[in-house]
Amino acid sequence: MKRIALLLVLANCSVFLYWRYGDLAATDAPAPSVLPTSAAAPILLVSERPPPKPQCQSLGPVANRLILTAVERWLGDRFGALSEREAMAPASPVFRVQVTTPSADLATRLAQRLKASGVNDVAVLAPDPGETAVIIALGIFSDRANADRRVIDLRRHGVDPAISTIERQTSQWWLDFTSLESPDRDALVHAVPTAPAVTLAPCELAGGNDDAPAAPESSTPPDNGKGLTTPSPASGRAGAAA
Repeated sequence: MKRIALLLVLANCSVFLYWRYGDLAATDAPAPSVLPTSAAAPILLVSERPPPKPQCQSLGPVANRLILTAVERWLGDRFGALSEREAMAPASPVFRVQVTTPSADLATRLAQRLKASGVNDVAVLAPDPGETAVIIALGIFSDRANADRRVIDLRRHGVDPAISTIERQTSQWWLDFTSLESPDRDALVHAVPTAPAVTLAPCELAGGNDDAPAAPESSTPPDNGKGLTTPSPASGRAGAAA
């Protein structure tokens, strides 16, 4: 009887403990995660897919107007309407040999003396507004070595010229068109052999963008005689003297 009574006591204790703590364990247990349901993307047949949209493409840069016309004709025959855009790009600098005088009167007299002694390519440049110093240009060169030789030659005439580096810019053009296809560059070079190494880029990245490639220069200032070029006021004022 004692054993039966002991078993009943233990059974009652087990039931009590289950009622007391079993519900808490169930309450503290994390709720099972339920993944959100999302509608699966519909599978479309090829015939049901929307057609691809034409993209704006830009071919360039071209720095020569004659080459641009030929490329434009070839491109227009294959891709229809074109839009031409112009942008500026850095060009190779030129080197100007010059003498600076404090006044226009001294510049005129020195220029006359140099011409009388047989010096060619002498030009008196108009001073900038508000300045009195006047520059005598004694040749513009695309090659720095030719400018150095010019300085040595002019020293024999009693002057000590300086060399000024003049930075330049050149025009370049891009041709924009909208198409699903891209032009065949090999076919373009075959049709227009004089075309430079043009590139194809999205319109938003070409022409005027800092990352866009610069066009190759169409020409450099021709040397005149000993490498001289006729000075021109359009070449700009002096840069930093070399």
